[in-house]
Amino acid sequence: MSSQMTFEQLEQQVAQLPVHERLKLIARVSEQLSITPLNRITEAKEKEEGRRGRRGDGDVGAESA
Repeated sequence: MSSQMTFEQLEQQVAQLPVHERLKLIARVSEQLSITPLNRITEAKEKEEGRRGRRGDGDVGAESA
């Protein structure tokens, strides 16, 4: 079973990596995103925004204010 991690927890883990490892991670993520069709990125963003709305943690300082 895989454990779940919040985005903030992931950021904390990444911050502990040496700089060269963080750069390798950025390169790998960038490569994966560059081959991901844009419609899948948009769908994932909409799905995440929907989850936030249900949990009640909408964006702080929303632009529509």
